[in-house]
Amino acid sequence: MENRTLLNPKTYSPGFITKDDIWCAVPYGNRFMILNNGKQIQVFNTLDNAKSFIKKQLKQKNSSATLNSFLW
Repeated sequence: MENRTLLNPKTYSPGFITKDDIWCAVPYGNRFMILNNGKQIQVFNTLDNAKSFIKKQLKQKNSSATLNSFLW
């Protein structure tokens, strides 16, 4: 079987979604894909990098926004 880790729960990495449902980071193989309003924006190697990117985008939109205030 070629993709043994595909359904292996030990290798599953959960993503995240903002409270306003505008931004999310979803697992994409071993990486994380950033989606904004359903459109693919960019792919990152780690969830931390994906969160940092979203945080920067939120700050550009609203300088008083913090990532934690948008996360569930």
